[in-house]
Amino acid sequence: MRKKSIFVGTLGACILALAASAAHAVADSVSVRAGVEGGYDSNVYRVDVGELGKRGSWTFGLHPTVEWRPSAHFSLTYAGEAAFFLDENGEDHARHTVTLRYAEAGRFLLQSATTRVQGPRDAVLFADGRNAWATTLVRERRDQWQNRTRVEGTVRRGDFFVRPSASLVYFDLDSRVRTGVPGYDNWTNRFDLQGGLDLGRELESGEIYVGWHRGRQHQGDQGGRPTTRSNKYHRLFLGFSGTPTEALTLDAEAGPSFHRYDDPASVGPSAIDAWYVNVRARLRISDQDTVTANASMSKAVASTGLLSSEVRSFGAAYTRQWDDGSQLRVHGGARGLVYDGSLVKDWIYSAGIGWARDLGENLRLNLDLVREEGRDDRDGPAVAAREFTRTIASARLDYRF
Repeated sequence: MRKKSIFVGTLGACILALAASAAHAVADSVSVRAGVEGGYDSNVYRVDVGELGKRGSWTFGLHPTVEWRPSAHFSLTYAGEAAFFLDENGEDHARHTVTLRYAEAGRFLLQSATTRVQGPRDAVLFADGRNAWATTLVRERRDQWQNRTRVEGTVRRGDFFVRPSASLVYFDLDSRVRTGVPGYDNWTNRFDLQGGLDLGRELESGEIYVGWHRGRQHQGDQGGRPTTRSNKYHRLFLGFSGTPTEALTLDAEAGPSFHRYDDPASVGPSAIDAWYVNVRARLRISDQDTVTANASMSKAVASTGLLSSEVRSFGAAYTRQWDDGSQLRVHGGARGLVYDGSLVKDWIYSAGIGWARDLGENLRLNLDLVREEGRDDRDGPAVAAREFTRTIASARLDYRF
């Protein structure tokens, strides 16, 4: 209760302070928004069996946001979230993200988002087993730091261009280590750092390019992990970004990715050649109707140590926009974690519907309903703890000051 009061008081004060500062700031350089959300989560831990199985909770959230945009090129944004589980208050947490962005279209981009999660330091004890998506969900509520940074510059000569770029994804987990406790996840620090060069040519419909990047994936050894799946990789891919037709916008990259793992004693092959795919498409059917789709595939190292996996993701959404600002969104997707040297193939399938409507000049209502199904896709009988169902319903009000 004390922690909840602190969260509410702190973020409440933050909202008031942001609103007050916005009132005295230049209107076209600072914007402030505040959101209040309530709902129900039917499966807080994404497991259907054991003591934690199918435990639901009413939820409540606060979402303050402030953005400073002094020029067309630069912005600095703070986005906060305080999440409360009224029936499972051990999962309460706060998330603070600060994003810096500087962009000159077609020439330079720097974007860096740093996230601080203030949550429990102890992991959940899944005494009766769990799946990869249960681990992912509760990990994101634990005490930690995250950073996602990308920088790129483009030099153009006529229709041709050279684009050096680099990116970092970093996780610093601050959860408490407890060795020798079955069902307790000792999460490891991880990062994926990569950089390289794209060579391309501008077309009437966009740009086509070939890229070669080298990278390093690091997996920590917290919790007494005896091996690591840290690795070096290089990636060769063909890419396109543009509008093949007036209605279609497409960003696509695909090619081979060659991974060489540091520890020969680790679980899985010491060398893996896999496909890297990252595709995003947007089709404008009419002025009011839009369809989006995405697909991706890449290698990663597990947050619980020991293993590496291939992460596969597919999704699609339909959006209908009315002249009065109302919006309907129907979406679905699938994500899979296929582990190297292991039988585990955990998939999560989701489908949802959302409705948004303006209730005034600065007030907007969002209603969302999402259904998740977790499936064990291994060869052989499914393990009960690796499958689950979950429904999340929420209503949110956002006010722009």
